Amino acid sequence: MSGIAKPTRSIRSSAAACVAAFLCIVAPAFAEDLATQTEAANKLLQDGKPREAIDAYSAAISTTPTPPPEILFNRACALLADSKLPEAETDFRAVLARNSSDSLRAAAFYNLGLIESRQADVAQEKAVPEAIEHLRRSERCFRSSTAITPDPAAARNIDLIQRRLAALLEQQKQEQQKQEEKEKQEKSKDGNSPNSKDQKPSDQKSNEQQKSDNKDQQQNSDDQNLSDDLNKLADQQDQQSKDSNNLTKQAEQGAPKDQMAEQQRQAAQKQNDLQNKTEQAKKQAESKSGKAQEQKERDSLDQTKDKLDKAQKAQQQAEEKLKQGDTKSAEELQKEAAKQLREAAQQAKQAEDAKQQQEQAQQQQQAEQQQGDDKNAKPFDATAAQILDQERRDKQMRDRMMRQRARPVPVPKDW
Repeated sequence: MSGIAKPTRSIRSSAAACVAAFLCIVAPAFAEDLATQTEAANKLLQDGKPREAIDAYSAAISTTPTPPPEILFNRACALLADSKLPEAETDFRAVLARNSSDSLRAAAFYNLGLIESRQADVAQEKAVPEAIEHLRRSERCFRSSTAITPDPAAARNIDLIQRRLAALLEQQKQEQQKQEEKEKQEKSKDGNSPNSKDQKPSDQKSNEQQKSDNKDQQQNSDDQNLSDDLNKLADQQDQQSKDSNNLTKQAEQGAPKDQMAEQQRQAAQKQNDLQNKTEQAKKQAESKSGKAQEQKERDSLDQTKDKLDKAQKAQQQAEEKLKQGDTKSAEELQKEAAKQLREAAQQAKQAEDAKQQQEQAQQQQQAEQQQGDDKNAKPFDATAAQILDQERRDKQMRDRMMRQRARPVPVPKDW
């Protein structure tokens, strides 16, 4: 298995072209000064002095209110080399938010994939679910990179990330099974319950099975009802936008200020309650995405979460507007939130349909294997333990290749 970050595509040449293009459209004196500062910072980073390079890039960035994305990218590379992952991520995302070239955007997405993979390494020692979420984000970043500029290295990284995900999901499943088995054993040893004394062993087993079935049924019900719940939230949000419209009309008709203030306060509280429900729905979507085994289901749930993020931001702004008495602006924000909630419901429905199709396929496969030996299907030939062991051996290689990937470009003075 190869390391995560093999720099088959040179960032250096693409970044140089971008910086040169920027320098052609600014005043010559300013361009020369900026190029000189950038070259000095690049030299520091190439000499293995990332902290000094960070200061130099920051100084160059401070000279202009709108620094070019190429310099932000270079500083992000220095931050990445100094293991300042959150700060590097901020700069890489700033590059994506600018009008950057395709090559620079692809490189930024690639390096974000590296950051998420590194964060998964750290989280894996403490919390497997958190590591799984970082790996899912890493995969999405590599996919975004190769979608802009096809890159064999990104494609190989996607495959490796999927293998790591499969291993961690298997590990998580085994840990849950061990925990459930431990809880069952503890319950079987506890014979102090009056009901347990009166019940026959077969009755107790039947009751445990019934509880398990009820739990599974409730889980399936929750899975199927996320889209319905989001549609209900959208209906409630629509109603709150209508309430804001009524408040606006009352204010225009000269309603008493004290009366209006109390109604606006109550409306803000209702909006806050609805925002909390949206937050719960977003956590539910994140949880389902972490458990999803089908890529189509996972992508739809990720889209659901993105829509809920937008809805929640609009809800927060609407609540502030209501507190300020700006009911008209609150109404528009509430309409936008309702729109995002309905789109989130559509994405959730697609995820539910994908999961149902997957379950049907699995049931059919189990039926076909009914007459054969009891075999556990493995996503890969290697066991989970082998994959994780190999991944630990590859970590040093990934770190070395990451440093190679995060090298900025010297600025050519050809303007």
